[in-house]
Amino acid sequence: MLLLRRFMWIIVSRVISAALQALSIILVARAAGAENFGLLTAFMGIVIILQTLSDMGITTYVIRLRSKVPNSPDLAWALQIYRRLGFLLGVALAAVAASMAIMLSQPWWLLVPLGVAGSLERQSNIRLAMAVADGEVWKNSLNMIARRSLTLGLVLAAIELGVNPVLSFGVASFAASLLSLWLSWRLVTVVRSEESVNHAKFKEIFQVSRHFWANSLGVQLRNLDAFLVTIIGGVSTGGYYGAISRSLNPLMLVSSSLAGIVLPMAAREQGRPGRNIKTPVAIVTVLTSLMYVTLAFNAETLVLLLFGRDYLQATNGLRIVLIGLIFASLSSLQTAFLQARGAERAVGRVAIATSLVSLTSISVGVAVAGVDGAALGLASSYAVQCTALLVLGRRHQEPSDIQSVPAPI
Repeated sequence: MLLLRRFMWIIVSRVISAALQALSIILVARAAGAENFGLLTAFMGIVIILQTLSDMGITTYVIRLRSKVPNSPDLAWALQIYRRLGFLLGVALAAVAASMAIMLSQPWWLLVPLGVAGSLERQSNIRLAMAVADGEVWKNSLNMIARRSLTLGLVLAAIELGVNPVLSFGVASFAASLLSLWLSWRLVTVVRSEESVNHAKFKEIFQVSRHFWANSLGVQLRNLDAFLVTIIGGVSTGGYYGAISRSLNPLMLVSSSLAGIVLPMAAREQGRPGRNIKTPVAIVTVLTSLMYVTLAFNAETLVLLLFGRDYLQATNGLRIVLIGLIFASLSSLQTAFLQARGAERAVGRVAIATSLVSLTSISVGVAVAGVDGAALGLASSYAVQCTALLVLGRRHQEPSDIQSVPAPI
């Protein structure tokens, strides 16, 4: 089926890309030493946060609009906004990079290439998201693999030549981002708008995209969980919980990849968005849920395999979170369906609210029952979000009328 073919393109390319990136980071970690590598990972975390903040929901807005009106001139307006946001992001990341390096007694330019790369990468990603909306998933997938492959090759070459490992990674990422941006321009065409700069149009687009942005911010808020667990429960509890929560991130690739395919396909459908793709989505969801349940039954073996006997206390917590991922996957898919229907405002509110519920329940859970309580708090927040989105879905049975740019909500 069409959806399953596109899903396989996305999931396979993401797994390959993640593996290539992991190899690059391992090479840098081995060559840089703990202190310099800590500087790099700290800055990479800041890059991710600022990328999310600067996106403003425009990427998801563009995906839905491209799916419904492929030649809309408003796509050019959205890209123009995104280029301006990208410039501000690049300046901010370069400033943070120089400041961090100076504060830690490193050359000021050490992290700057990586910061600029973070900005360029976003510019290519938004155009490649249009390829997914067009149904040409292979363009997105091959570009992603090419970017990571070039990064790995350049990192390996630079380290062999004796270049500073952190700088090697930054320069390699910068060069790969340039390649990715060039390819995205070649592969994805957008009808240009012949109108002059119109600030009213910018405002109109922001009024819609900000609701997609709220959902992204809600998702990012959850990343404070490990910090809260460490502060409340102590370093060892934080270590157990961090091992659980961060090690399961690759499993979420399945639902996030499927959601990325569902949104444009559902948005293109006439009548009720998503009606014609619910069967293949249900099949993938059932198979994914069975995978989570199987892993939960074998949680102890999984802990021993991944972390060793020192982390056996995390076994029950891992089992709880694996069951919770069933609800997290359903939430991800329901979010895609609702955004296709034009319910992005309500979805954003649910995301923010349930993220606050998540952090609260995790904090209470770790205070009462340690790592198991924290895991239960996380899993229960997934169930709350899933329930809220299902209720919301029943209230949005009919799609909203979405023009080239929806009216302000």
